[in-house]
This record gives sequence, C-alpha cells and structure tokens, in this order.
Amino acid sequence: MKGVILLQPEKLCAQIVQWLQEQVYASGGKGGVFGLSGGLDSAVVAGLCKKAFGTYCLGVIMPCLSQEMDTQHAL
Repeated sequence: MKGVILLQPEKLCAQIVQWLQEQVYASGGKGGVFGLSGGLDSAVVAGLCKKAFGTYCLGVIMPCLSQEMDTQHAL
C-alpha cells in the first residue's frame, strides 16, 4: 500500500538493543543505568536495557515531583 509505514516492533527492538550494546561496549562499559519515573518511556528503556545487558543494569527510582502512584509504578 502506497504511503503506509509498516512497523516491525520486534525488528526495531533488536536494532535498538544492538545499538545500545555497541555504544556501551565501545566505551568500555558493561551495562546500563537508567531512571525509573513510573512512566511508560522509562519502562520501555528498562525493558530495552534488560534485553541488552541482562543483569548488568541498574534502575534508579526518580519520581521527581510526582504523584505517589508514580513511585508505585516505578517499583
């Protein structure tokens, strides 16, 4: 279909994971550190980091000026 963008989430996920690994390993790192706010974007980053580095990731709960429910979601 002309003008339609077909999304391939699995392929995109694999590309992002590969990019994360390349960047971290090229800088001499072993894993990732990311902030968890309780929002969808930080949850996606956490999932990608876990796929890229397994147990070599650290999530820091950072609910700055957030509602109490955001802290619960971050956990």
